[in-house]
Amino acid sequence: MSSVFVPADFEPGWRAARRARMLSAALALFRARAPEQVSTDDIVRAAGVGKATLYRYFGTKEALVRACLDDVLSRLNERLEAAEAGTGAPPERLRRIIGAMVESFSDDLMPLRLMTRRESDLREEWRRSVHDARLRLVAVLGEHFRRGMAAGWYRELDGELIAHFVMGMIRSGVTHVEGMPRAELAAAVHAFVLRAALAERRAAPDLSAAAAGRPAEAPDVRR
Repeated sequence: MSSVFVPADFEPGWRAARRARMLSAALALFRARAPEQVSTDDIVRAAGVGKATLYRYFGTKEALVRACLDDVLSRLNERLEAAEAGTGAPPERLRRIIGAMVESFSDDLMPLRLMTRRESDLREEWRRSVHDARLRLVAVLGEHFRRGMAAGWYRELDGELIAHFVMGMIRSGVTHVEGMPRAELAAAVHAFVLRAALAERRAAPDLSAAAAGRPAEAPDVRR
C-alpha cells in the first residue's frame, strides 16, 4: 500500500483526534475479543473511517495493536506512579497500586492478556511490545518493594518475582472469579501480598477499612 504512515508525534490536532478515535474504537473491540479475532473491517466500521485512513495512521493491524497496548499501559503507568508518589506508608501505597491494576485489568483485560502469554505464542510483531510492557509494570512494582525493603517495611524478597505474582493474581481474579467486586478482589490480593511481604516487626494494616474504600491503618508494631 502506497499510503504514507503518519507518526503520532507529527500529527496536528485534528489528526491526533482522528487517531484517538480509531484507537478508542479498536480498544472497545479488543476488550470483547482477542486482537486476532478482530478484523480490520470490524475496526474501520466501528471507527467510521476507511481502510486507507486506518493504514495511513498505523501502517498495519499489528502496529495498531501495539499502539492500543501502549495506550493502555501508559494510562496504567500514570496511575501506578501517582499511587506510589502519594502519601502513606508502603502498605497504603501498595493498596492504591493494586487497586489501580485491578481497575485497569478489569477494563482492559483483553489487551493486557497479551502480556500473560508466552512470547513463543505471540506473533513476532507483538513480542517486543509485550516484552517491554511487562518490563514497565514489573519495574514500577519492583521499585515499590525495593523502597519498602529499604525503609524496613518489607522483608528481603525478590521484587521482580513478587511483581509477577501480583500481576498473575489480579489477572486470575479478574478472569476466573466471576462476580467478585473490584474493591473486594483488590483487598484480597493486597492482604495476601502483605502476609508474605511484611517484615516481622510490622503489623498488617486494617484490611476491612481498605475493602470499604478507606485508607488502611498500618501501625508499626515491634516485638
